[in-house]
Amino acid sequence: MSNDEQIAHADRAVCAGSGLCAYVAPNHFEVRDGVVAVIRARIAPSDSTQVTEAIDSCPTRALSLRAAAEPSGES
Repeated sequence: MSNDEQIAHADRAVCAGSGLCAYVAPNHFEVRDGVVAVIRARIAPSDSTQVTEAIDSCPTRALSLRAAAEPSGES
């Protein structure tokens, strides 16, 4: 694992369930029970742009990227 690997994190308490993240990056996010679920947290370099677009599209800013070495908390 390299030091620049990132993981996707979702704050489910903030999520409004709009589904934009799942539409933009369906391999990483889905909506379950009305809120986001991270289905693949580790971000491959080939998915970086797509996941960043999904994070930027979130209307409630419930999504973020973290360094893989950081604790992820709730995902």
